[in-house]
Amino acid sequence: MEKVFGYVRVSTETQAEKGYGKGAQESAIIDYCKANNLELVEVFYDLGISGTTIERDGLGELFATLSEDNIKRIVVMNTSRLWREDTAKVLIIKRELQKLDVHICSIEQKDYDIYSKDSNDFLVNGMMELLEHMTV
Repeated sequence: MEKVFGYVRVSTETQAEKGYGKGAQESAIIDYCKANNLELVEVFYDLGISGTTIERDGLGELFATLSEDNIKRIVVMNTSRLWREDTAKVLIIKRELQKLDVHICSIEQKDYDIYSKDSNDFLVNGMMELLEHMTV
């Protein structure tokens, strides 16, 4: 059974009301792991913090633990939980994950792959992230 980490971020009450609250994300991650035969080792949290900043305690802990524990997959409800809006910051986070050879499992974006070299995937993922920003 593959070991994975989960990551939950909630920045506003509105997000919680729209299904992105701490409990909803936790439950979705746990259910996803059970359904896909993944062992959820730990969930990292950033509560009340915007995804536009990369200076987040939970995200920092996640990266430090990834470096130590040889876990190669993070499960999130949506990539918007890891990052928002700022393309430069998105690329910084993606680059750090790629250095560690870590994959993202996005429950709501089944085909998301930070390693894809297909320019169409890059465009579609960017558009999905923009749409997500407009709706959450």
